[in-house]
Amino acid sequence: MDVVKVFGLCFVPLFVALGPVSLVPVYVGLTRGFRREQRRAIIVQSFVTAGIGAVAFLLLGKVVLRLMGIEQCDFQIAGGIILLGLALPDILGFPMLKRDVSGLTVGVVPLGMPLMVGPGVLTALLLLSDLYGYVPTLVALIVNLVIAVLGFGFAGRIMRVMGETGTKAATRLVGLFLAAYAVMLIRDGVVQAVVGAR
Repeated sequence: MDVVKVFGLCFVPLFVALGPVSLVPVYVGLTRGFRREQRRAIIVQSFVTAGIGAVAFLLLGKVVLRLMGIEQCDFQIAGGIILLGLALPDILGFPMLKRDVSGLTVGVVPLGMPLMVGPGVLTALLLLSDLYGYVPTLVALIVNLVIAVLGFGFAGRIMRVMGETGTKAATRLVGLFLAAYAVMLIRDGVVQAVVGAR
């Protein structure tokens, strides 16, 4: 399969699951009142935390699931349900996560995990590595994380250009794609479970 096509097939689900556009206003809310140096430190924290967490799960997730006796279809269905639960509040305009977290560790929790790398991204990593291999999945992950932290770095300009209405519209659109992806995961997981039970 063409390298560019494989990268695209890995990049798009991770982009939808990570939702870098919807993370920009979250970052702004979490870092409001911080100095520029503090915000930069938080950006680095978020990138390192998300990267280490995602790579560790990508390498060890399947082993852990196997040890626990969890089939991939089970994880896929559970991940899809969680992902759908995370998408619905953004679509309906009722954010489920509290935004007014203070302190210089916000780059680790909640920004790095679970906002940047949460259940949706982890589920996507396992599925994509199975379908297309570890290397394209890892490259697509890194590119998505870079896009997210670049969004944090230019958050002020992005918010001024998009405005509050534009940001809300983008967040809901990303949430809609996320919900559709979640339904696909659940559907495919159920099909695999039914076929495997025969």
